[in-house]
Amino acid sequence: MAKILIAGLGKGMIDRNSEERDYRKADYKIKIEETGEYKVYRDEYFVTSVLEKHYDIDKTIYIGTAGSMWDKLYTHYCKKNGFSTESEEYEKYREELRNVTKNANKNTDVLNINSEKFNSIFENTEKKVQIIVTKYGMNKNEIFENFNKIIEIVNSLNKEDEIYLDITHSFRSNAMWIFLVMNYITEVIDKNIKIKMITYGMLEEMDDDETEKDLNGNPLKVAPIINLKSFYDLMKWIKGANAFKQYGNTYEFLDMIEDNKLKNTLEEFSNSMNMNYIGNIKENIGKINQMEKTIKTLDGPAKLLLPDILERFAQNFGEKQETFEILLDLAEWHYNQKRYSMSYVNIIEAIYTFTGKILEVEDINKGKEVLREWINRITEENKIKYKDLSEEEISNRIKLSEIFESSRVIRNNISHTLESRAEMQEIISKIPENIQKLREIFKTEYKKGEIHKSQDLKMQQTYTFLEKLAENGQFVEIGKVASNGIYDFLFEELGVQKSGENKNTVKNWLDNKKGNFEKELEKEQLSELMKLFLEVKNNSRSITAKEIVKKIRHLQNILTKKSFLEAIENVNLNDKGSSQIKQAPKINLNKEDRKILVFKEIFGEQEKSEVIKKYKIKRISKLSSEIAKEWKNLENDSNKEKNIKRFKDIIDRNIDSGDILLIEGEVGITFELVNWAKEKGIIAIYGVEKVTDNLLLKVEFYEY
Repeated sequence: MAKILIAGLGKGMIDRNSEERDYRKADYKIKIEETGEYKVYRDEYFVTSVLEKHYDIDKTIYIGTAGSMWDKLYTHYCKKNGFSTESEEYEKYREELRNVTKNANKNTDVLNINSEKFNSIFENTEKKVQIIVTKYGMNKNEIFENFNKIIEIVNSLNKEDEIYLDITHSFRSNAMWIFLVMNYITEVIDKNIKIKMITYGMLEEMDDDETEKDLNGNPLKVAPIINLKSFYDLMKWIKGANAFKQYGNTYEFLDMIEDNKLKNTLEEFSNSMNMNYIGNIKENIGKINQMEKTIKTLDGPAKLLLPDILERFAQNFGEKQETFEILLDLAEWHYNQKRYSMSYVNIIEAIYTFTGKILEVEDINKGKEVLREWINRITEENKIKYKDLSEEEISNRIKLSEIFESSRVIRNNISHTLESRAEMQEIISKIPENIQKLREIFKTEYKKGEIHKSQDLKMQQTYTFLEKLAENGQFVEIGKVASNGIYDFLFEELGVQKSGENKNTVKNWLDNKKGNFEKELEKEQLSELMKLFLEVKNNSRSITAKEIVKKIRHLQNILTKKSFLEAIENVNLNDKGSSQIKQAPKINLNKEDRKILVFKEIFGEQEKSEVIKKYKIKRISKLSSEIAKEWKNLENDSNKEKNIKRFKDIIDRNIDSGDILLIEGEVGITFELVNWAKEKGIIAIYGVEKVTDNLLLKVEFYEY
């Protein structure tokens, strides 16, 4: 760490007797920060001399034009360092500098000042000196050239250097250079460099100093060296206020707030905004609102800037009660700040959170698979199935799915920094449109703090849930759930695969009440059950909720009756006239030497670790890079049937019944291979990316 002084150097004043330019000697006083007292420095030509002594400066950098007093500065530092001022070499270089500076004007070439020689003379002294010769800055090009020159020097600063800036001498425009340098140092250079002081020697306002006397015994006239660092602090406050307004970041001005409680609250708020932790955001906004009185009593810039900005945040996010509303507001806020990736993150989470409310899923992260199923259930192609929903509800659900899927793809691409290209403008322009549409969709299901129950309920295999449907009068859904539940139960008990073909076979068998099944159960019970299905499917309102509950319980009794289960055990559907029935393969779930074949192009370490842990894998086989690329590009392949056979052979050679097939690819071919693999008793799985609490992506695996 070094103390660096950066200062301007001007032309000085003309001495009437010698017609030489020079600064007149002056007495300066400067405040001692530790005690608050002033120290006087006598007979100094340069205010920089005072600053070098007072702050023990290690290196001084001067910025000036070809007309600055480089010859006087050269003489000053030669004497200060004990160099001879009588030598021929000294006199030759001083005269060279003098001749240039004496006749210099705005058109003088800066190269006429041999700055390299000047800098080399003092580069090995204990206290180093360096000069930068700039143009007068008469136009835009000169200003840019000057800036480049200064920045080259500034870039040589080291980590944690302390910078002292002085604007006393040189052109008034030089003060602008100093502030530019200051801003560049603090904003661009990543070296943790600190601005310690900005000084100005106020020669035009000399004060009487009673503690010091001149030769005649009169109070000494001294020029105060004032600290202008408050300008820098103001700039920090303004920059910090802008960062707070734009990004919710308070970090820029935290070190300028003395109230520790307020400081901690603002820091926590910024952390929660940057991590997008909604619970923390709500909590910290509440804390900020409670500290309204403290904020209003602040002094200085904080009093002017903070209340207004904090009030805006409170208005935007503080009054909402539902998390999905806050998430949409955050998405809109991030969009307005051009943080488009965060907009998409919050849009996705808003949909998940809202859907969680609809389905009463308490843990959103654990229930995302169920939520996705609900979100994407209704499509343009299958909407005719949902006659129980209004056209508006169907339209909203389709739109919700479209927004969710498009946003999810974009969010994933962002998270994975994929090299895929996209129409950026189109992606960005969709954000406000999607936010507005989501607000409309949410309002149709959310009124006066109550979430309306969805009529599109998740299929259940347990029948206690049907009672709840009956209580709500959801007759159509009872028929759907009960019917599908029976089939699921029978598929499992009979050991057959779930398929449309098998469903028809089971239905015919159920309707005809064949074999032991017919002997063990009363025909009237089954007839009553089938009648119930017809009634609820036809949306008959003649049947009461109480009657439905009674029949549902009767259904439960039938399906759990010992004689029914024993009869089921003895049923072989193939023996009853169906040659099409597909038996469910027997899978060894406790296989000790389980293998996995990875049918995808990329299989990362995180996926590998997770799949080994979940399925207790002993050996991993992957496609060769060449075949993996072929698999990836299958959608463009014209030899579909040939490749299906080839990939089946690859699977056959690598894994057996009870092993794992991780397969993700072109939908049609993947479907074919998954069904074929399952028939062989192979467990086919796919990966799903999930966002953890700390916004990291985690892969979880599920069976097809």
